[in-house]
Amino acid sequence: MCDVVTSPKAEKYDITPLTLFQSQAFLESLQGHRFEALFLLAIITGMRKGEILGLRWSDIDFEQQYVRVQRMVSYIERRDYLDPRYLSRLFARLLKKANLPHNRFHDLRHSAATIMLSMGAHFKVIQEILGHSSSRVALNIYAHVLPAIHEEAMSGWKNVFDEAQ
Repeated sequence: MCDVVTSPKAEKYDITPLTLFQSQAFLESLQGHRFEALFLLAIITGMRKGEILGLRWSDIDFEQQYVRVQRMVSYIERRDYLDPRYLSRLFARLLKKANLPHNRFHDLRHSAATIMLSMGAHFKVIQEILGHSSSRVALNIYAHVLPAIHEEAMSGWKNVFDEAQ
């Protein structure tokens, strides 16, 4: 019977991360907003929406500058918590207000990774920050960024040889 049935395929989304410039513009547009820190945390750490909403003060070590992800929230019925669906709608409105292209909240995770890659962060470090099970998983997701990094590396060699002459 299983041979007759085809398994459903996961819906694929185009990954459209914000650039460093767009991320800066977005954060500038949020100055003074009550959720400014939440979006800053998403852009810097690449944490998922549910991970951020699941944070408690005890998960944050301000001295060591460390955030520990210990739980994930997908849906909340209580009124005293921020609803993940509301956060998605708010993000869309804030992007529009900042004159930035529409994105999913999850794309902030991809933004964090691509910005870290462009800053020269090691793939293993990015994999650990994002909580991927292996560097291979991260590499498969962010391979689209590698051509630009290769180009930058080769330009670096040109600069080395130009300085040597």
